[in-house]
Amino acid sequence: MAQLVRADSPTWMAGVAACFLTHPLLQGWTCQDRKRLALELDPAQVTVDPPPPPPPPPLEVSSILNRVHEWWLAERNHELPRYVESVYPEQFNAEELVGVDGAFDRIAWFTMFALACFRSFGRKQAEAHRNFIHSGWQEGWWAELAQSEPPDCVDPWLARLNRWSAPDRLDETFHQWRRTLVDLYTIARGMNVYVELIRKFPGFVREHGVVSLDEILRPGESQLARQLGLDAAPISRALGIGANWLIRELSRNKVHDRDEARLMAPYCWASTQRVREFFTALDLDLGATADTHASPRIHEFVTHHIGPERAAFDGDFDLPLQIVTQPRLKWRLNQWFDEEGLNAPEYGNESEDGEDYE
Repeated sequence: MAQLVRADSPTWMAGVAACFLTHPLLQGWTCQDRKRLALELDPAQVTVDPPPPPPPPPLEVSSILNRVHEWWLAERNHELPRYVESVYPEQFNAEELVGVDGAFDRIAWFTMFALACFRSFGRKQAEAHRNFIHSGWQEGWWAELAQSEPPDCVDPWLARLNRWSAPDRLDETFHQWRRTLVDLYTIARGMNVYVELIRKFPGFVREHGVVSLDEILRPGESQLARQLGLDAAPISRALGIGANWLIRELSRNKVHDRDEARLMAPYCWASTQRVREFFTALDLDLGATADTHASPRIHEFVTHHIGPERAAFDGDFDLPLQIVTQPRLKWRLNQWFDEEGLNAPEYGNESEDGEDYE
């Protein structure tokens, strides 16, 4: 139509094509389409913005995540035993977490909650958490704390306080771990409630869809807990992103069966500093600080790019990401990103409070 008009343009057309930029007849048109029409009708009277530059090529996110997946399948038999040995004290038996007929082993569950709690310390190695528990296990007081049921039984806790505060106590080893005595006491006091809610967590998700971890870690504020007649003090702050570690490890250790683990998948991703920097390099901004609630976003992102089956990483969820972003494997990540033409993650000083590294 514009070509026909230009070939035999009426006199009134001269100089008025630009009016089409604001004419009510074109209401609903985009600005760019209005300019294009005016330009076609009278090129001399209209200045059109240059076309926008082509979008940058898409990041090769899928390629990077697939490389992590392939590396984990190849190295899992080597890396997984190394991880387990570095995290769990030798006395710990994951099979005792499962329980029979509603019963559960308090020492095993107390140990799991404690390990999750210690992940809120900041830059501490997993071996240090293990060594603290191992020393307590050898000295006998770890089992005493775990098996106590405060407030009815507080003698083991008073014994620890008296021992660690004695004037002749010169050894300050594990000082930061000892300071968690209040958090550990809270865990021991509400153990029955926390364990029952975590066991029922997959059922809650199956029935209600999206369920926040706060529903499990803050029973006093949880409608689901109230419906079951359960109440206990909140431990969400005590655990921090250790809560994501806890859910992942329970699924990985078969406390949740295969179907339940699939329902737990969105909660198994800890946004540690290095993992956040890894995803920043893949154009996913997870914020400046660790956040328990970032887990579903990570899961959705990974699933979108490599599919739900691969995103499970053979049932280990975020563990391969936590391991492959360690400084000892930085060269490997740099190689993958370089081969895909991407900038590798820029790791900070790894001193941020409130998170830990596998």
